[in-house]
Amino acid sequence: LIDAGDAIQGAPIGAISKGAEVIKMMNRLGYDLAVPGNHEFDFGFDALNDRSEELECGYTCANFCVTGGEPVFKPWRILKAGNVKIAFIGVVATDTFTTSSIKDILNEVGEPMYDFLADETGDRLSTRLQISIDEAREKGADYVILVSHLGNNDTITEQFRCEKIAAKLSGLDMIIDGHSHVIFNRTAKDRTGKDIPFAQAGTKMNSIGQLVVYKDGHMEE
Repeated sequence: LIDAGDAIQGAPIGAISKGAEVIKMMNRLGYDLAVPGNHEFDFGFDALNDRSEELECGYTCANFCVTGGEPVFKPWRILKAGNVKIAFIGVVATDTFTTSSIKDILNEVGEPMYDFLADETGDRLSTRLQISIDEAREKGADYVILVSHLGNNDTITEQFRCEKIAAKLSGLDMIIDGHSHVIFNRTAKDRTGKDIPFAQAGTKMNSIGQLVVYKDGHMEE
């Protein structure tokens, strides 16, 4: 059971509790993996840290980094389904500083404490994600799935749309996207020209996406 971000914001119960009550529901449902969306940052970094500690599966995100340093959360995780190892790599929108309500971005001397790996080309982000893909493969992952809160419509800066980032990567088997709050099921091409299943399941649990991986390796979404 996977969440691609913005779970704790968007309804009064989330706003009043700063997401704590939503985390209780996610734990009750037994989420196996969650990626922070830009709105997981709305209540500030202290609240996000509290929610990440309360969430039993924790958060997974490769591009929420300490400035000049490493990711704050685990960039990827491997979950087992029988003898099959499935790696999930998390990524959050690079414009989270401007699309969330973060107030505590700067340190006491006015410098950003955190970095979402934004630049003019998308290369910083794609480089970090490729490192995570390669690491997961080296650790024996049979499948690698990108769980993205990048989004994929014309309201998002072009170089950071999920499909554009995917075109710079290799080694993915599937992309689960979020952020743009729509429903689609198609393919995106990776760096080698391979078609990667690419899906998004809408918003507010109006629908649930299901991915079935068969023993012969093919997938149905």
